[in-house]
Amino acid sequence: MIHSASLAAFQAVLQTGSFEGAAAQLGLSQPAISARIKGLEERLGTALIRRTRPARPPKRGAAFWPMPIRSSSSNAISPGTSPVRGPIRPARSASQ
Repeated sequence: MIHSASLAAFQAVLQTGSFEGAAAQLGLSQPAISARIKGLEERLGTALIRRTRPARPPKRGAAFWPMPIRSSSSNAISPGTSPVRGPIRPARSASQ
């Protein structure tokens, strides 16, 4: 299962362009953001963020952006997204 906290960290890194910015946005430490992203990448079996400035997704990571993130305070989906049902799996490339 992929936790919404990991997806929120992924979204925040891409929105802010840095792990530090994501940490500030989410009220967490930078190592906590790094751990969430690393766990998400391990779960999906692919790198989701290039560790550059600004942080950007590689081709496979871009397939997960934008991701619908449910707010912890409601069941609303973030603007500009649509609900996704079922487990999230990495997209298959044409060569697979």
